Formats: sequence, C-alpha cells, structure tokens
Amino acid sequence: MIHLGYIKSYLVLPSMIYGIAAGRLVDLGIQNKFSTQIPQLIKAALGRGRGGTVGAGTNKWVNVHIDDGGHIISPISSILTMFLLLLY
Repeated sequence: MIHLGYIKSYLVLPSMIYGIAAGRLVDLGIQNKFSTQIPQLIKAALGRGRGGTVGAGTNKWVNVHIDDGGHIISPISSILTMFLLLLY
C-alpha cells in the first residue's frame, strides 16, 4: 500500500569502493575506471605527513569491491524498475 507523503527507499552507501571498473559506462567514458577516493586519501596523507583517522581509529570504514557493489545494487534497481512500470 502506498501512503501519500512517504517513500520506500534503499540507501546503499559503501564508504570505499575498490577495484577496476569495467563495462558499458566505462567504455562510454561516463564512469571512472579507477578509484578517485584512494588517490585523494594518499595525497592528503602525504600532504599532512601522516594518514588520517576518524575518532579512535578503529577502522570501521566498510570497503566493497566494485563487482560486489554491483551485485547489491542490481536487484534493487530491478525491483524499482518493475514497481515504476506497474505504477505507470
């Protein structure tokens, strides 16, 4: 049942995606093939002379390989597409 004013949503927010991307979006130049996060973290660490930590530095930052992230997002995308097709 759909209630006005509310949405059903999924948030997939891996903090660090690693691996080399491949596929149509890379071939078309829409998606980066290589990570932009890791080089930025390295540059910041070199500039500061040390790596950064958040809080106590307990390393609770989730890392996801690019292929695994796709396996999570693909079924969600399919479900949402079917829902939108049924809705309209």
